[in-house]
Amino acid sequence: MGSEKEKVNTDFKGKTVVSDAELLREVARGGPADRYDAPQYDYRGKVAIVTGAGQGVGRHAAFGLARCGAKVVLAGRSDEGQETVEIIARDQQARDAGGEALFLRTDVTQETEIEGMIEETVRAMVRCILLSTTPVIAASTTQ
Repeated sequence: MGSEKEKVNTDFKGKTVVSDAELLREVARGGPADRYDAPQYDYRGKVAIVTGAGQGVGRHAAFGLARCGAKVVLAGRSDEGQETVEIIARDQQARDAGGEALFLRTDVTQETEIEGMIEETVRAMVRCILLSTTPVIAASTTQ
């Protein structure tokens, strides 16, 4: 397999547009994150739980919440959640706003793991204010 080139997008004026995903990859490689513009809400002193925070929408939500000062608990099944914690820890804007992150390995299809994640969140972060979830579809067969 050869390496796949990333598609370069341009806006209506022909200016190169870099995706949010590419900007987060830049941060993960240790590059500056000042071009990643998160909405500027004040979530200092608040705790957010974000499921599926190891990639995609969950990762972006966790990063944006941390940049707004939230203490973010990243719940997920893969080690990519820990990578997101490290990205947040290296981000100057998140640190300046007081944003923090904690990864808790959690399978959100298992009720006992959800209960354990919530208990650990309360223990580590005092209280839970925000909850962002990525939908999970579970199928069961009954006869």
